[in-house]
Formats: sequence, C-alpha cells, structure tokens
Amino acid sequence: YSASTAGTVITQLVIAAGDNSSNYGYVGTPTMSGSYRISASATGMAAVTSPSVTVSAPELRFNRTTEVVGKGMRTYLYSLEVQRAVNGTAFTGVEPLVVNLSSSDPSKASVPASVTIPAGQSSVNFQVTGVDLTGGTAVTIDAVAAGYSAPASKLQVQVAEPVLTLNGVNT
Repeated sequence: YSASTAGTVITQLVIAAGDNSSNYGYVGTPTMSGSYRISASATGMAAVTSPSVTVSAPELRFNRTTEVVGKGMRTYLYSLEVQRAVNGTAFTGVEPLVVNLSSSDPSKASVPASVTIPAGQSSVNFQVTGVDLTGGTAVTIDAVAAGYSAPASKLQVQVAEPVLTLNGVNT
C-alpha cells in the first residue's frame, strides 16, 4: 500500500492476514493549494485512486473582526485568537506554527511579535494592549505565517478610556 499527497508519503501499511477493515492510513491535510488524488496499490490486487480533491491555500483567521480595549489595559486572555484553516475550515496541524502579529500603530495598540499555534491544535489565544487612545480611528492588527495567506478580515482595535462599573453588590 502507498499513498501520497502534498509531500506526505505513506509507503507501507500492514494489514494482518484475514483482516479486511481495521487498518487505516491517514494521509494528512495538504499544506499547499492544488488538486490531489490518493493512490493505493498492493501485490496481487488492482490499484485504486481517489477522486480529485481541490484544496485552497492554507490561511490564517481571527475569531473576530473588532475589539475594544481600555487604555493601559489588555484584552481578556481568551477573547482573541488566531486560527489556521484550509478551505475555510479550522484544522489541527501536525507541526507547530509560528504566527507573526503586527499592529498598524503600536503607539496606540500593541500585540506580541509572535505567537505559536501548538502541534495538534488549530488556534492560539493572544492579547492586545491598549497603549493610547485611538480617537475613533481603529488600529489594524494583522497576522502572517510561512506558507499561509494573511487573514482576509483584519482585526480592528479601538482603545478607549477605561470605565469602572459595579456588576453587583451583595447585601
């Protein structure tokens, strides 16, 4: 048995004598755009080929398009994330992915220079720090990673004056 797609090659899958269904080979998610077919062959059996599958280039996405952060404060730890996706669907890569983040105006809103999506996960959380008031003009946050297209929808951040609120009082 052999199968290949986008550089991932499985050269052998052992199927025990008398077993006809318990062994599966996972080829993996293509890491490049294109059309792919998976082929399999075994001695004494007819070879098989899958239908063609077309895959878009892997992309990065933010979980939201807008965020407000207080001046001198950071966003909630789990409110923002950057995600890897193929064909518009999140996927868990087998390798970690370093994502470089940037702010169009770091004097107003800053982000970490990079974050890493761990192997086996599709996303990672990050925080934005409100440095100075944006005065109604949003700061654009972008993300880039090798082999991935940047998010189509950038994160737009407004920095506002913090306001104290009481959410409840026990009597």
